[in-house]
Amino acid sequence: MRLTSVLSGYIDMESKNVPDHHQCEFGKWYDNAPEKIKLHPLFKEIGQHHEAVHRRVVEAVDLFNTNKTNAARNKVDEFEDVRKKLFISLDEMYLS
Repeated sequence: MRLTSVLSGYIDMESKNVPDHHQCEFGKWYDNAPEKIKLHPLFKEIGQHHEAVHRRVVEAVDLFNTNKTNAARNKVDEFEDVRKKLFISLDEMYLS
């Protein structure tokens, strides 16, 4: 939601203020997950997707803040693709 607000011009944000993949609530859980979960074959993939989500947000904010609006919106499309992969992997891990 915040990314949409930034790209719509409702709020200002600098990419340095975007939490990294260790600082968000999911990242804190991921970094401290029980060993049983860490051993799951999808765990590493989930971490990679999660990190990529944060990276795309930072890139989109930087692009928007340098008036590269179309490139920022394209980055949001990439964000959505990676976000979907993250949730698919989470669902697969949960169901296995």
